[in-house]
Amino acid sequence: MCGTRTGYNAHYKRKEKPCAACKLAQREYYIQWRKKNPEIVKAMVLKDRTIHKERYLKTLYAWDKAHPEKVKERQKKYKQNNSENSRKHARIRIARKLQNGAEPYSEAQILEKYKNICQWCKKEIDLTAPRTAGGGKNWENGLQIDHIIPVSKGGPDKLDNVQPLHVYCNLKKGNRPSQQ
Repeated sequence: MCGTRTGYNAHYKRKEKPCAACKLAQREYYIQWRKKNPEIVKAMVLKDRTIHKERYLKTLYAWDKAHPEKVKERQKKYKQNNSENSRKHARIRIARKLQNGAEPYSEAQILEKYKNICQWCKKEIDLTAPRTAGGGKNWENGLQIDHIIPVSKGGPDKLDNVQPLHVYCNLKKGNRPSQQ
């Protein structure tokens, strides 16, 4: 019977230490069971993480501390794949911290309102251009969302207080309220 799951259970019932072959058979059984029951496994993991939250977080923090290069790589990938979400959450976090008020809006709403026209120089914005200064070819004409009254000066993070600008125009405007 050794070398099977039944053999493993027999060892367990006799309160013996299972042999290596039985351990391997038990392990293989659970690997297959997990593949067949992903919903149950997910629920079990979530329950365990909830019950032992401190232990789980401690393990996560220890792994992050031991692998800083992998953490940076993961964060970089996330920002690339979720760039709009990253910017949105940063805006909301700052506005809430300063208690200026915030409401959800999307870049699509801003572009629908103003088209793809820079509100500073009134020229068309290249939506395919990089969005950061020095980010590559034609970066000056890329899209940036600007707060008419900067959040740092008390402006809310709301659709009424944002406008599309070229990257270069936004750099020229700086942290001043728009005078338009």
